[in-house]
Amino acid sequence: MKRTKITVGHQQLMPFLMLENIDEFIDFTRGIFNAEEMIRKLDKQKQVEYSELRVGDATIIITQAVKGDVSSTSAFYIYVSDTDATFYKALERGAVPLMFPMNEDDDTRSAGFEDPTGCVWWITTLK
Repeated sequence: MKRTKITVGHQQLMPFLMLENIDEFIDFTRGIFNAEEMIRKLDKQKQVEYSELRVGDATIIITQAVKGDVSSTSAFYIYVSDTDATFYKALERGAVPLMFPMNEDDDTRSAGFEDPTGCVWWITTLK
């Protein structure tokens, strides 16, 4: 089988979001998940029109939705070191709770929230 060529720093499958407020998503993921912005492209008005964020070993590609585009939010499942701390930090930054931290049957502690841009995050910590 022929191997698929992939850009350095990318994975074969990556989330690709078109958001109405790209700056808010970038700030939120930096503040909650220590996201690192790998690429930032600005439009003529010096607004972010494209960004690639690295969260752990994953890349999220984001573009600014423009008039006529359909904003495409998403849901993410992410392992964190402390579900409770991450959850309450997200709420302080404007997230809406979907599921408060709880112990699951599979020996994890999980929670869920919607960020200010409409993306949903399911977080979990292995016990």
